[in-house]
Amino acid sequence: MSSEQISHAPYVLAFRDRHEVAGSGNEVYVRNLSAGENARFAVVHVATPLRDPDDGKVVGYEGIYTATALVQRPGDPAKALLIDPARETLRGDRLLSTDASETPINFALHAPAAPVHGRIIDVVGGVELVGQYQVVVINRGKRHGLEAGNVLAVDQAGDVVHDLYRGGRNIGSTVGIAFAPKVRLPDERSGTLLVFKVFDRLSYGLIVGASNTIHVADVVRNP
Repeated sequence: MSSEQISHAPYVLAFRDRHEVAGSGNEVYVRNLSAGENARFAVVHVATPLRDPDDGKVVGYEGIYTATALVQRPGDPAKALLIDPARETLRGDRLLSTDASETPINFALHAPAAPVHGRIIDVVGGVELVGQYQVVVINRGKRHGLEAGNVLAVDQAGDVVHDLYRGGRNIGSTVGIAFAPKVRLPDERSGTLLVFKVFDRLSYGLIVGASNTIHVADVVRNP
């Protein structure tokens, strides 16, 4: 989610019956909601800021789905019923459109038109290790030439190791390690990613193939 999206999105103001949190079957009051009766929205909890490791800037925020809100009574505040919960809903959670047309269902799979070199910066669901059919966030988007349907290779970022053996020596001591040269190992192919949702500086991608475990900070590039 972008800062602009968060600023303009409708939000949960309060719960009926003075609940501290809300779940399935609870009614909530929502502000800034322009929608008719029976309209549906995804309720999303704004979580961790997503930073681009290249410059440290916040490029978006993790949005965690909590429930679907079914509008019962339009107005300001509007009243909505929570259904299909995945976790508790809190005051301040945002409502987003569930319009399927915003995300294409059918893709023409293709490589990006321009060179792309980025990194995985988050995993949807909060897990650390990523496998096939999981969704990740990358720090590349529209401004980098990406579009829905792009296919990217995922490479495990090479570790940086100390060369203790240069010149035929085995230094093997803490003092020696401090002076040993550092060598970055090559990146190694670990999977394939399909970009399906693109924003200005970040995109969502589905891991469609994984030959090895994938991690946050792994590299994404043209296949």
